[in-house]
Amino acid sequence: VFSTAAPPRRINKHIITAANTGDMVTLISVIAGHIADMNLVNLSTSLHRMARLAVTSVQCEFGLGSNPVVCALLSLTRSKLGQATIQDLQQTLSNIAWSLATLHIVDE
Repeated sequence: VFSTAAPPRRINKHIITAANTGDMVTLISVIAGHIADMNLVNLSTSLHRMARLAVTSVQCEFGLGSNPVVCALLSLTRSKLGQATIQDLQQTLSNIAWSLATLHIVDE
């Protein structure tokens, strides 16, 4: 079976490149394009880069919790966390916690 999914490292590069544009819409668009193929590190990077970008642009910070892509990102992150090993969780948990706190998102 032929797969068109980008490898996790390439997905992370795309996320970082999009975040470096300083444009939240571009970042969310890139996240939406790769979300189905993301691993836990990609999900954590996505949340972290959105939070870092929101810190520099107050107008971006509020309302992200209701964005459909962000909601899908949170849902997938929750699912992947439930399947993660201790090794997977070492850095991702702190990145996810900081990101959600920075974005003022309460994931119930």
